[in-house]
Order: sequence, then structure tokens, then C-alpha cells
Amino acid sequence: MLSRYYHPRELAAALSRYIDEAVWIQGYREEGDYHVDSIQLKLFKAIPFSGGEQAIMAQHVDDDSLTDAIDSTKPDHVHILGLLPMNILRISELAAKYTTSISASFHGGHPSNDPSFFSLQAQALKRLSVLLFNAPERAKVWQEAGLISSSTKVAICPETSTFFKLKDRGQVRSHTGMIGDPVCVASARLHPIKDPFTLLKGFELILKTKPDAHLYWAYQTDELLLQMKAMISTSTQLLNAVHLRGAIDKYEDMEDFFNSADFFLQASLEEYGGNSLVEAMACGALPVVTNIPSFRYLTGDNQFNSLFNTGDAEGLARIVTDLPRNEYPNYMKGIRDHFDVRLSFDTIARTLLNNLNRFQSMSGSPDNTAGKPKTDSA
Repeated sequence: MLSRYYHPRELAAALSRYIDEAVWIQGYREEGDYHVDSIQLKLFKAIPFSGGEQAIMAQHVDDDSLTDAIDSTKPDHVHILGLLPMNILRISELAAKYTTSISASFHGGHPSNDPSFFSLQAQALKRLSVLLFNAPERAKVWQEAGLISSSTKVAICPETSTFFKLKDRGQVRSHTGMIGDPVCVASARLHPIKDPFTLLKGFELILKTKPDAHLYWAYQTDELLLQMKAMISTSTQLLNAVHLRGAIDKYEDMEDFFNSADFFLQASLEEYGGNSLVEAMACGALPVVTNIPSFRYLTGDNQFNSLFNTGDAEGLARIVTDLPRNEYPNYMKGIRDHFDVRLSFDTIARTLLNNLNRFQSMSGSPDNTAGKPKTDSA
């Protein structure tokens, strides 16, 4: 359970380094109070619609259980992860009950086009003091829909981060058995939105000048697996150099997967977040990814000259083949340094708190009522 919900766990831990206490409140199949390292964990009852454990994110929430969990903490501030309809309803309910400040972070999705829901959505979001997006272009969509108040502070930071560390390539490869000069990895569903054929075509071009290259591909879903295998079967080079690994069961094992890589390749046409890119950069893999909003932000506006246009297999290949091997170590260190400064959980925590403090200093948040239930006026 803890590995599945690593994002709220690690964000709460990062926040706890700057404030008196951070409480992680999580929907689960049962209620409970626990301590996880330096943070308090409160579980409220959330029943999956179907599919048992695998459907835990699509859940019916026991409202009394959630309210009790929040009430017991007497919060000064509440942060909501995500802007999906279920979370919008939570924000609306919190806004009706508490005077405490509320913030939220974007984790995918679009503004609702349902007229019956639009008004509730607008009122809920205008109650937020801070709203975090993972790219300016993402924020613009919600602003242009008229859903974000001018008084809401919009800030840009990663959607999520990781606890992965940079490791010695030689030692890790002796464990994973991954070989190649260079070693390339991909971690993306075999879905049209990920454009896996551009990635394969780009890698085939890499093999023309770097015949010892290998590509290892981890994926959770396999919509285009048969078509990809058919393409690979037409090329002896691809057959010998492409390794379709499928799903890697333990999230923690992805750390060694990325630490075995020289390059991380991804040809996505669109991404809400880019979690795999963040994880690969934490491990020092050079990102060779498409020039789309979330990837532009995560790479520091192409700080490493490693973005290519969507559908451009030649552009992908050129980035890999043009970089001399003796420059790999410097890039690896620079990428990890970039992660520490811009992509860590500590960065997300500081971005939230800094913007929250600015908002409260401008609006004059009432300290004597923050975190307390509202009372009816006489």
C-alpha cells in the first residue's frame, strides 16, 4: 500500500521539514491511524467501484469517514491532489465547512463541459488559495475556461517526483544484465498517444551509426504490441537490440532500470505529467523526449538540447548519435543536479508553501479561525 501511494507519502514528508506537522489523509478500504516515519497517516473508508485493489483510485468515498479524518487534525491548510470531478466535490464540501485555506494540484484532466457541473466547478476552484500546474499551458486551459479566480495564485511545479537516486552504472548493470553502447530505455504504454512507432523508427536510425545500442522497453499496457512485434520482426537489427520487458512488478525495481540507462526515450504526442521522465532524470538518464508542454517544463525549457518534434524519428536519433560518449558523465551529473533543484518533492513542497505564504500575506488569512469548522452567523 505504501509503495502504491508514494507521491502523497513523500510530499507529506517533504512538507514536514518546513512546518510543524503534515498529515497524510488517504482513502483506503478500511479506516486507521498510523505513523510512517515522520508523518501521520489517516486512512478513511473508500470502497472501489469494482476490481478490488486495482480499482482503488476509482472509489466511492464514505463522506463521514473523510470528514471525521479531517476534523480530527484541525488543519490550518488542506491540499487536494487532483482536479478530477470527485476532487472538485471534495473542495466544494471543504469550502462549505471550513474557513481554512485550501490548495490543489493538477494531476490530469480537462475542465468539465457539463453545464450542470460547470457552476459547482467554478465556485469550488475560486475558493482555492493556490493551484499548482505542471506547465503554463495546462494552467492556461483552466484560466481561459473562466474557472480560476484572479485572486488564486497559480504556480508551476512538477506534478510528482520520486525517491530514486543516482547510482553507479557499472554496478547496476551487472545486476540488471542490461547491455549496450549506448543503453537506451523507454517506459511508456504501447498506446497510440505514446507514438511507439516513431520511437522504434528513431532507434532503428540510431543503430545505423551506433550498431551496439540496445533498447529496453517497460510498459503497463500493450494495445499496439502485435503491430510493434511485426515491425521489429522485419529488421534483424531491431530483433537483436530491442527488448520488450512488459510490466516491471515492483515500482522500486524501476530505479535500477533507469540507472542502467544512458538515454531515456519517449515520443509521446501528449502527456499530463511525465512521471517516467522525472524518474529517469532522477537516475541521471539523458532525456530524449518530444517537445510538448510538460516535457518542456521538466527539462528546464530544453536545457539539455534533448527535445525533438512529435513524429520526428530523425530528430530523436540525431540527439543520441550527436552526443559523444565521453560527455555522458557530465550530462548525467547535470541532469541529477537539475532534478534536485527543480523536480524533487522538496521543490514541490517549497513551491506550495512559498506561494501559500504569499497569498496569505496579501489576503490576510484570519489566524484565529484557520483550520476550524465554520459556525453559523447569529
